[in-house]
Amino acid sequence: MPNLLIDKRQKLKWFKYTSELEFSFERMAKDLKYDDILVEESEERLNMLKKVNTFYKFFYSKIKEELKNELSAEDVLSIVGNTELEISIHTFTFRYLIRDWGLNKKYDQRQKIVSFLSKKLNDLNVFPADTALFLGCGSGRYPVDLAHYYKKIDAFDSSLPMIWSILNLKKIKKWRVLHKIEKNCRKISDTYQDEELVITDEQIRIIDEKINFFVGDLNSIELHSSSVNHIYSIYFTDVFPLKLLLTKIDFLLKNYGLFV
Repeated sequence: MPNLLIDKRQKLKWFKYTSELEFSFERMAKDLKYDDILVEESEERLNMLKKVNTFYKFFYSKIKEELKNELSAEDVLSIVGNTELEISIHTFTFRYLIRDWGLNKKYDQRQKIVSFLSKKLNDLNVFPADTALFLGCGSGRYPVDLAHYYKKIDAFDSSLPMIWSILNLKKIKKWRVLHKIEKNCRKISDTYQDEELVITDEQIRIIDEKINFFVGDLNSIELHSSSVNHIYSIYFTDVFPLKLLLTKIDFLLKNYGLFV
């Protein structure tokens, strides 16, 4: 696993988390019954749900095994029954990766946002700049899209599976993923999305040369005072107390820096 988690305690937490989800999705893939199905009962839908749960199971298994390689046998044994290692986050979803890296888009929300930001910021004559920081970077696509304006970008998200997925896509270039539809599933064909994520060689070069992706949160990032030219908060501002957010931003931004 890339050096995303320096702290061993965080590695132990994520190992426990991925182990639990691996087991949960494995059980669902094996034991799913008609009683668990919210719409039309059919063998076809049952098999589709088992298929997507199996995909999720292997996804978490892969992350867990990479974490296990960085832990000792004693570390792994210490996790069993350790309630102090609970990690309270929402279950990872492939929906955001599909939205930003998928090929089939009826409405390209990401591109509209990038075009809007580029125009507004060019009008303000704030480009180019040395550094940028992306808070809660999610799928990582926005740092990639805006990287040509900067020499160096730091981008973090609190979700290890999300950051792992960005770097996994970078490694394999094309990745077929399944996403279970939890809402508005009216037909059997709506059970899940089957999409291919694609990253180009140019986007890989941009990440290698300019972008540092890492797992973290706003309270724990280790950046110096007045060290960042521009800070971006896309889909993030509403999940962090605004007073704390603005205090941290004020600490990190250089004089005449910009918060987007």
